[in-house]
Amino acid sequence: MSDINTRELRRLIRQALIENQSPMMDDDGHEVDMAESDLYKLAHYAPDVYGMVDNYADLPGWVQKKITLAADYIGSVKHYLEHEHFQAKNHLGDFKDGNDL
Repeated sequence: MSDINTRELRRLIRQALIENQSPMMDDDGHEVDMAESDLYKLAHYAPDVYGMVDNYADLPGWVQKKITLAADYIGSVKHYLEHEHFQAKNHLGDFKDGNDL
């Protein structure tokens, strides 16, 4: 599956949040702005953290756990958005068996 560009990713995040009408989302799309801000920080912090980890022979367990959780969470979001993009592109609708791509 091809990579999603930044514009498409922002559109998909905004669409998913609006469609799901999160209880924390206001009429101005504040939650979308927060998600975009968090993704911006993630994109800028991740390369720095990646470079810093090489300086440590043994990371504390809690640090390793945070890295694992962050990787798992962002991977889940990526796969969800890819799935949504695939469905929209191919007009498939919801899968009846509930399996992710």
